[in-house]
Amino acid sequence: TRVVYVYFLVKILDLLDTVFFVLRKKNSHVSFLHLYHHTGMVCLSFSGAKWAPGGHGTFLGFNNSIVHMVMYTYYLAATLRPDSKYTIWWKKYITQLQMLQFLLNTLQQSALLFQPDCYYPRFILFFTIPQNFFMILLFAEFYRKAYMTKKETGEKCREISKED
Repeated sequence: TRVVYVYFLVKILDLLDTVFFVLRKKNSHVSFLHLYHHTGMVCLSFSGAKWAPGGHGTFLGFNNSIVHMVMYTYYLAATLRPDSKYTIWWKKYITQLQMLQFLLNTLQQSALLFQPDCYYPRFILFFTIPQNFFMILLFAEFYRKAYMTKKETGEKCREISKED
C-alpha cells in the first residue's frame, strides 16, 4: 500500500513538469498529450491508492516505471550530449515502448473483465481500459507526426514537443 501511495506522489511530481514548462515559457512542450497524460496519471494513481492498492493495478505502475527509467536515461544522454539531442537513434523507440506499455496495460486490464473470480474493482477497469486505449491513439498520432511525417525538404520532422 505504501509503495502505491509513493507512486501516486511521484505522478504528482511528474505533473509539475508542466508547471516548470510554463514557468520557463516552453509552452510548445505543453501539448494536449502531455497535459492529458500527466493529469490522467494523477487521477488514476490516486484511484488505485485509494480503492485498490496493490494487486492488478501494480502492473500498470510497474510498466510505467520501466518506461520512465528508459525515457529518463534518454534525457540524461541528451543533456550530456546536447549536440546530438535530436539524433540519438533510440528516441523513436521510446515512443514505441510507451505505446507497447499502454497496449499491454489495456490487454491485462481487459482480461480482468472476463475473470468472474477476480475481485479487482470493476469500476476502476471502466476508467483504466479506455484511458490506456486513448493513450495508444494519442501516442500513435504523436509518433506519426514526429517520426513519419516528412517536411517538404524530405527530412524527418524534428521533435514536436517533449512527450512522456
